[in-house]
Amino acid sequence: MPGTGVLYTLASLHAAFPTRQAPLHIRRLSEHGGARAAHATKAPPSLHKILNRTGSDKVSQHGYTRFYEPLFEPLRAKQIRLIEIGVEEGRSMRAWQTYFPNANHVYGIGYGNWQTHFKSACDAARRTATIGFGPPCDLYHGDQSSTSFLETMLNDTAGRFDIVIDDGSHVPSHQRITFEALWPAVVPGGLYAIEDVETSYWDNSSQVYGYSLRGETSIVTHMQAVAHAINREFSLNKSPLPKLYDDVSTIMFAQNLIVLRKQTKAETAEFFGRTYRYNDKVNGTKAETAEFFGRTYRFNDKVNGTKPGTKHGTKHGTKHGTNDKAHRRPRSQASSAPRLDSTFAAGATWTAQGQAVAAHHTAMFARRPVLD
Repeated sequence: MPGTGVLYTLASLHAAFPTRQAPLHIRRLSEHGGARAAHATKAPPSLHKILNRTGSDKVSQHGYTRFYEPLFEPLRAKQIRLIEIGVEEGRSMRAWQTYFPNANHVYGIGYGNWQTHFKSACDAARRTATIGFGPPCDLYHGDQSSTSFLETMLNDTAGRFDIVIDDGSHVPSHQRITFEALWPAVVPGGLYAIEDVETSYWDNSSQVYGYSLRGETSIVTHMQAVAHAINREFSLNKSPLPKLYDDVSTIMFAQNLIVLRKQTKAETAEFFGRTYRYNDKVNGTKAETAEFFGRTYRFNDKVNGTKPGTKHGTKHGTKHGTNDKAHRRPRSQASSAPRLDSTFAAGATWTAQGQAVAAHHTAMFARRPVLD
């Protein structure tokens, strides 16, 4: 009855009024309650609608939601951590807060826009505010091509990202720098999206957001090598890329978009790092063995300790090598370059000096950035 707060269902109305129509006020209560129930069970808006509502060009210009919807939907209700490079006017930042209402944290990185502080809350700016109904959200101001900025940001956020979206400068070298800095901070099973790879097809005389593309190399061509890194099991575990790329599970090339997924721990344990069962069939292995291994060295007679007619590596059977003093160099002329130790036959070890030089070069090449 009016004011009682009782919710009437269709079945209860038929039971109460089996032969006549229920009173108007009771019918209105039932209709209102049914509308509330329908609203409560109504599916949340799609990512396409949310991004369209905020005015993001991810829908109108690029149509990225065709690819994002099936990737992001399984994560929608989870406590994910997301970061997007490229805040600009904040349109997509509002969308992520709406689409992932249970997110642990949403982060954004902006540069060359309205941001002035190194870190600020999304609700502190009208462009990115969701008026308190969204998850925690913070913005950082910095250059994505600066590894020192990226490192500082990672230390502040603690990383552990489920989703990374690069919609920043669109400069191919910046995209690669950012990927190689943030990929280790992606959780197992996490996603990394690189948008606007169209600039890899532009003329080198072009500019994007004021950045010259002169001397830039294609991020698309670079990422194509990830396919070989993923399938290195079938090429004697040889990868064309640094070890950073060894835990990529899948890579998707879409229109103007690349999406990588990191291996899960179970996936790594079961499928990666094992020895290929058909290694003997890999192209080049048999020919390599036949051509280069097991043969006799053509300059064996010149190797220390193996000259013909000598006894224990000495010349003319002398006790300690050649007795021809004319062929000995004065001590002052002795070479200080790294050499193989005279105990080659006992283990072929490097001298202490040679070991130090080898260690130096190993460290140097390990630190050297990989260039296309």
